[in-house]
Amino acid sequence: MSNATAKSRLGLLLIKKGLITEQQLDDALKVQLTTGKRLGEALIELGMLSERQLQKALKKQSRHRFMAAMMAMIVAIASWPP
Repeated sequence: MSNATAKSRLGLLLIKKGLITEQQLDDALKVQLTTGKRLGEALIELGMLSERQLQKALKKQSRHRFMAAMMAMIVAIASWPP
């Protein structure tokens, strides 16, 4: 996996869901770097993803971030000195 791929959590989520390939992600990341567009915009522009697919993936990504934040808070509270 390329370094650019490793840096894109959304891209990894889309690959895991089978919506894009690693090569498509690499191509979209190149577009992102040259145009300054967001990854999702680049994927839609390249015809690799629909707006609906992007919206669903972003919603899932948001839930993942929320759960990670909640777990971090729980761990912090559990390890708080008495």
